[in-house]
Amino acid sequence: MSSHQDWFQTYSQLDTPCKVWLGDNTFILAHGIGCIPIHMHADHKWNQVILQDVLHVPDLHGNLLSMSALMQRGAHVHFAAKTCKIHDKNDVLTCIGHLKDNLYILDARMYVHDTACIAQVDNPKLDSDFSGSEMALRAHSQMATADVWLWHHHLGHLNVDSVIKMAHKGMVNGMTITGDTMRNAVGTCKPCIKGKHAQHTIEKQTDTCTNAILGHVFSDLCGPMQTRLHEGYEYFATFIDDKS
Repeated sequence: MSSHQDWFQTYSQLDTPCKVWLGDNTFILAHGIGCIPIHMHADHKWNQVILQDVLHVPDLHGNLLSMSALMQRGAHVHFAAKTCKIHDKNDVLTCIGHLKDNLYILDARMYVHDTACIAQVDNPKLDSDFSGSEMALRAHSQMATADVWLWHHHLGHLNVDSVIKMAHKGMVNGMTITGDTMRNAVGTCKPCIKGKHAQHTIEKQTDTCTNAILGHVFSDLCGPMQTRLHEGYEYFATFIDDKS
């Protein structure tokens, strides 16, 4: 069950919403059913899986995966003290879950295909409601291509290793690195060096002063004070003339 309708690859509205009973003997409604493609992590790799007959429950807080439904489809589930391992029909390890707050949290991530709306209208000026339009996969995705140095700058001087990791592990859609992908490809980045410098020491006194009264005035403001004056004041300011 999931509350995210945009995650569904195929989706059919239920003729009659079905009840999903909760632990406090109340229920919420499922409005649709379909399949959701996800990536499940096991053995240091991501496995592409399509979950079938997923209920769309808009009021559900979180996402739930039924172990009994998986086993009815031929999967094998093995529970240990703090882990849950899911194997497919061929006994290949597909995903691993970890126990947290008495629930097994699966190591999985969603991926959604780029889509485009196809609307059929008789009069474009009058028919402005596209809520019932069909969905189609987008034919082309725009890719952004740049070298490591440029990505490092565009991403706010992000650590170079993190930039390379984002691209190699597919953590960002449409991101491609050209040229050398080694860490030293960026070279010396002056803004990074300045950003890591320690704060300069603030001098407590100076040997220079202005030549005229009121030529240089230092001001400071203190407050609000814990105890107000009888007049209601809770701040005070000081003004020091550099010459006098």
